[in-house]
Amino acid sequence: MSNKLTGFIEHFHGNEIVMRVDDDISQEFIDLITEEGDLPLIDVIINDPRNLTPQQRKFGYALIGDISEHTGHTTDYLKIYFKFLFEGETGVDFSFSSSSRIEAVEFLNFLIDFCFEWGVPMPKRAILPENLNRHLYNCIKFRNCAVCGKQGAEIHHFEAIGRRKRKLVDHREHTYIALCTAHHQAIHTMTWQEFSERWHGIQPIELDETTLQRLGIMSAKRMQEIDEGR
Repeated sequence: MSNKLTGFIEHFHGNEIVMRVDDDISQEFIDLITEEGDLPLIDVIINDPRNLTPQQRKFGYALIGDISEHTGHTTDYLKIYFKFLFEGETGVDFSFSSSSRIEAVEFLNFLIDFCFEWGVPMPKRAILPENLNRHLYNCIKFRNCAVCGKQGAEIHHFEAIGRRKRKLVDHREHTYIALCTAHHQAIHTMTWQEFSERWHGIQPIELDETTLQRLGIMSAKRMQEIDEGR
């Protein structure tokens, strides 16, 4: 019996999945691949039968064009270069003609990460909705304004803290966006819906505990103090 099984998800809730596979699984097979008393570990890959969209293809070529203009390398060279790097990191052989939508999302996130890490200017183009969170996260990480891209942006709490001392706030309960001084002031002159609609649907995002610590927003000690006091 092959150790590669295919099937369908019948039910899922949170991190629990009930699957029905095409072939019967025997106890002899389980005993063969595990130590006595252990349960086998599995990797679940959910297939995406949809081909990437024209918008994803256009956005990908636009990002490669931005990198080409910044580095001086040709777009043909960069397309091969990034496909090679992406495959080395993920194991996915990405293609602008035949890859799935999910693979395209990950490849575009890969390009967005590169642009932020190496300071590649990205013109004021609309980020695809499925890549917006990655873009906004990088804006916070590298302190770039989510609206205009200006460096040295401040991390803005979307939910007002008020007069409370920042060290007493549980920052895990808030969402964040990076804004330059001008756009930080602008956000107070209009509703959030007006602000978001004006600038390509940007939204504040949640940050996990590791990111909050790495960015110096909240310490592990403060998280522990709050948790122990509940």
